[in-house]
Amino acid sequence: MTETFFTIFGIMVFLGIFVLLKRKRKKISPETLAMAKGKIQNTSSLDPNHALLESHKIFVSTIQSLFPEKNNLTAAQVTKLVASRFPNQPRIWSFHGLRNKAAHETDIRISIEQANSARTEFIRALEALSG
Repeated sequence: MTETFFTIFGIMVFLGIFVLLKRKRKKISPETLAMAKGKIQNTSSLDPNHALLESHKIFVSTIQSLFPEKNNLTAAQVTKLVASRFPNQPRIWSFHGLRNKAAHETDIRISIEQANSARTEFIRALEALSG
């Protein structure tokens, strides 16, 4: 009988912790996701350097909308808040670094393929935050 009690108690504690953790995860609403996806996709008409900068800005501001109380963070700090939830985390950090180079170095040229890939990866990461 004692074993049964502890087994049931353990299961209840595990389920309680699981529910609390799931509840604390902030999610992007379907409306916000759709708006961000549209804006990111619309950057395809821009020069690749500018497209990368703009799509990254939209990506970060969409994440930032989940944390209005944390409005003094850098793009990297905002991204880090949810990066563990990205299925493509290494790609996101790679494009973050490429974005920094595009923003701060004069001789870097982003290819159309890189800009397209960045858009795809930013959207994929945001979709992971909506589910």
